[in-house]
Amino acid sequence: MRYNIDPCKACWNKYKDEGVNINDLNNCYVETSAAFSATKSALQIPEWCQCISKKMADLPYRAGKPLNFGNNQFSTAVSWNSIPHYFPSLLETNLPDQALKLCHELCNSNECRDNCITDRNSVIEQKPKLDAKTNYNSESPKTSCSCSGNGSCSGSNNICSCNSGFKGKNCEVAISTSWFWKSLLYTFLLFIVAFLIVKVYKRVKFLRKK
Repeated sequence: MRYNIDPCKACWNKYKDEGVNINDLNNCYVETSAAFSATKSALQIPEWCQCISKKMADLPYRAGKPLNFGNNQFSTAVSWNSIPHYFPSLLETNLPDQALKLCHELCNSNECRDNCITDRNSVIEQKPKLDAKTNYNSESPKTSCSCSGNGSCSGSNNICSCNSGFKGKNCEVAISTSWFWKSLLYTFLLFIVAFLIVKVYKRVKFLRKK
């Protein structure tokens, strides 16, 4: 499964507004983004500039005192950091919460565990897209089904819907209902044919005896 990554949100949660050091926020964003940049699970990472600029505009009001960032110079270059980020690679083969648990087990320091939490909070899980008309999962494979009576039938997510008005709880119900009546009809016709064959055979045998 693949995910969108939002280190901006995670780093904002990590560093509260009161007394925050904008440089710490910047470093958190850059290091978290770099940790996910080489993984296949990352679909999209928001731009660094937008994250920092928005926080710089908002922070003076949140901090409760005037702050001036006019002379601050930030860089997107990643500094060498000896504190590992295990979570992104673990996410390749595990669900987010499972990856977080494994990440904590691999860490030997609180700083490493903080990275696990920040990386986990960066992950945005994508919900399946739903079809507006049927409320079905549009990404799920279509299901073949058949209807009793006249009309065509279409199915998705194991649900059948027929133009003739019949709607089964699932495709198996719709199919089994249709085939039940068809099988009953075929059995009845076979019985009639067999009965006629026996009658004809007896009649021919009787005529030959004469």
